[in-house]
Amino acid sequence: MVKQMVQETLKTRRKGLGAVLLAGFLLTILIVPLAQGVRNNQVTTVDMQSICPQFTAPLALKVPMLTFTLGDSANGQQFTGAIVTYSGDSVTDISGVYLYCETAGNGGTFDASTDVLLASNTTITSTAIAMLVSFTLVQNVNHQFYIAVDIAAGAVDGNRVDVRINTDELTIAAKTWPDSNWNPGGQSTIDAQTPWDWANFAPAG
Repeated sequence: MVKQMVQETLKTRRKGLGAVLLAGFLLTILIVPLAQGVRNNQVTTVDMQSICPQFTAPLALKVPMLTFTLGDSANGQQFTGAIVTYSGDSVTDISGVYLYCETAGNGGTFDASTDVLLASNTTITSTAIAMLVSFTLVQNVNHQFYIAVDIAAGAVDGNRVDVRINTDELTIAAKTWPDSNWNPGGQSTIDAQTPWDWANFAPAG
């Protein structure tokens, strides 16, 4: 009797474990395609370039790094997320990352006092810096955006500051863009010894 009860208990447990494993397998099947995402082929990259100044300094704010312009053949698609990858010497050299939209729509130059702040992240814990965005793309209208950073108080003299946006790390209408890495040439060098006296600055790095 006892032996039969034990066998029934083990049988029930095996069934329960099998159900859990099956559920986990099915959940994985569902999640993986969502994590990989579907590229948004209604979006185009009109322009993308580095706008890094040659030098920067500790505590410098809203230092421009990268600009990109998007076109959209659909109407009213929502730009909802961005992951900016820090590609400088040390992520501890920055204390914030910002996404702006050009006030004039496109064809402008970055000005933190007049351009529209769309998103920011001032809790930098890794080189992949995520931001939630809320912006509506208008059909057949080009929209210019800027990535800027704050330089940390303890930024290291001679270190280089730079960012990029990797393939599929913008989220637009629940799909992804760009279709290739955005990593243009150009970087800023930190001058922590004689800030702003860059005519005589020779970086340590």
